[in-house]
Amino acid sequence: SFTKNGIDVEKSVDCHVTTGHSLTAWIVSNNAIRIKELVKKDLVVAIVGAAGSMGSACYKILYDYFDKFILIDKDIEKLKDKINLSDKTIVSVGKSLDRLKDADIVITVTNAPYSIIHNKDQLSRGTIVIDDAQPLNASIEVNSKNNKTLVLEGGVCHLDGLNYKLNLGLMDSGDMFSCMGEVITLNALDSDCVTIADTDKSRVLKIAGMSQEIGIKNARFRSFGKPVNDDDIKNIFS
Repeated sequence: SFTKNGIDVEKSVDCHVTTGHSLTAWIVSNNAIRIKELVKKDLVVAIVGAAGSMGSACYKILYDYFDKFILIDKDIEKLKDKINLSDKTIVSVGKSLDRLKDADIVITVTNAPYSIIHNKDQLSRGTIVIDDAQPLNASIEVNSKNNKTLVLEGGVCHLDGLNYKLNLGLMDSGDMFSCMGEVITLNALDSDCVTIADTDKSRVLKIAGMSQEIGIKNARFRSFGKPVNDDDIKNIFS
């Protein structure tokens, strides 16, 4: 965010610049879609950081898949500029995290460099947090088998055969952060369809389609470096 979503960097270098927000918005959103398809229930989605480039894009992607949203952000005026808050799908708008208790899926996409969801008591029984923040917005203390609350690392994608020398602390060979996936996609296809400033639904879907052309997909579900299987997801909502 300190580069104004890539704008400052773009002015300073003689090459294409992308934030990676488009593919990341798709990967994060698709994790929520995968959860819904697994549990086959109507779920309420809360987006924390909804006024940001990522948060607003996730809402617009998920609009076609979910019927109820809770939008949370510190800047409500900015949120009004990006999203029609009178839409019938939006059941609550505000600054407080108290409304997380009304959500089944919580997507966190804030710039806070610390955890804002500290423990399971901030959530209702049977809630999954999809956390795309780095460092994570949700603490490991949120994970609770008894309370059926679970944090998933949301912004990781996968490309079979991918090898690199960086240790990113990811689970499987071929895993990478989705912003890297966007860079690899654009380079592989020699495309200038970069993401600068806010992204939008059409750009997200275009770059998602391009990434699928070269074989990028969602990584396995994981929580703090440990694999999460489909039955683990279903058990949260059982």
